[in-house]
Amino acid sequence: MTLKEWLKNNKHIKAVTRDRRSAYASAIQEILSDAMQIADRYHLHQNLLEAIKV
Repeated sequence: MTLKEWLKNNKHIKAVTRDRRSAYASAIQEILSDAMQIADRYHLHQNLLEAIKV
């Protein structure tokens, strides 16, 4: 089952925690346009560490 299929079967969802991948963001926006998208802590932390590496 694809993410889009799963989302279509779970339209009651109001918030989705996801990684920073744009494909996930696009699928969620397309199927659950009113759902809040929340970036997970792990990936935010990884992005911060990569940004501050000298």
